[in-house]
Amino acid sequence: MLPKGQKGHDTSHSSGQSTLDALTQRHSGQLKALAAASVRIASATSTAATLKQITDEARQIVGAHLAATHRVSDANWKAASIVVSLSEKYERFAAFSIPPNGSGIYRRAIEAGQPPRLTASELAAHPDWRGLNGCKADHPPLRGLVAIPISGRGGESIGVIMLSDKEDGDFTPEDEAILVQLSQVASVSIENALITQALRESETRLRQPRNTPTSPSLRRMMRGGSSV
Repeated sequence: MLPKGQKGHDTSHSSGQSTLDALTQRHSGQLKALAAASVRIASATSTAATLKQITDEARQIVGAHLAATHRVSDANWKAASIVVSLSEKYERFAAFSIPPNGSGIYRRAIEAGQPPRLTASELAAHPDWRGLNGCKADHPPLRGLVAIPISGRGGESIGVIMLSDKEDGDFTPEDEAILVQLSQVASVSIENALITQALRESETRLRQPRNTPTSPSLRRMMRGGSSV
């Protein structure tokens, strides 16, 4: 016969093991999804397509209703851009296109180089949280947040990946870790896309005919006429 209380202990241990197994299985699934996502991101054919792929993959790997990738270099928010990925839950915000201005809490990830990870209540109580700055009607609601900085080859900040409203509970350290790995893939892909874009633009300029002005006498010579 088992000692008194042994049954309860075994049940608790079994429950804890089941939770651990579920977490391990989820993380394994995220790693496989990250590997597949890396291939798709690297296959994007433009900077815009690269940013969109990064944003979609981040949202789907972690399981969130909202993801946004901000591309900003040297804290130059006037030249910053944003790409958003939304689940069906927020399809009414599909036309959302408010440009980033550096006032959002996500900027802390860029300034500090560290990823803030906040529950909904922690976000609401955060000293840097300023609501949605008058954009509440047009902006999807934020329910919790994790923001991962994207660093360039030289260590400089080139953007941030932000997720909000996780499908099941709060963002976890495991979610943060997988997004850090995704940000490293994003960094290489963004810089490669920018280099490719610059090369294409350069080739286009070189192919354009040069409209160099010519003198009337030179034009007559080119037509086979007399120069006098």
